[in-house]
Parts: sequence; C-alpha cells; structure tokens
Amino acid sequence: MDRGQIMGLIFFFIMFIGVYIPLCALFIWTLKNPKDSINWGRRTFYKNEEDLEPSEFTLDINKFRSILGIILITVIFIKFFIEIFK
Repeated sequence: MDRGQIMGLIFFFIMFIGVYIPLCALFIWTLKNPKDSINWGRRTFYKNEEDLEPSEFTLDINKFRSILGIILITVIFIKFFIEIFK
C-alpha cells in the first residue's frame, strides 16, 4: 500500500464513523418510529397531541425513503472502499 491508499483508508474510516453510522442509525430509527420521525422538530407547532397524526401514505413513503437511504449510502460507501484499493 502506498501513501495515497493509506490516506484514503484513514479518510474512509473517519467518514464511516462520522457519517455512515449516524445516518444509518437515523434511518433505522425512522423505520421503527415513522410517526415520531415525521414530527421530529415540529411538535412545538401543535397545541394538542391529536394534531400529530400523519396519514398512512405519508408513513409508507417515510419508510420507503429510509430503506432507500440505507441502500444508497451502503452502495456509495462500498464503491468508495473499492476505489481506494483499485
């Protein structure tokens, strides 16, 4: 391994710990709690808890986006890892 590959590997692990793991944790939380993730940061706009009901379509779209996000981020990181050792 030359110096460029070592620096690329260090950068990859920093990005993996700093970006990939938190984003995957956020997407997994979105899958487990879709209602909470939709209303995250917006609860102060409502007076009653009854106003916090999103539609089923919105919940399904939110779950789909989180699954798609996990897949895309994983593919991007695998591609980046392969490019380091090319």
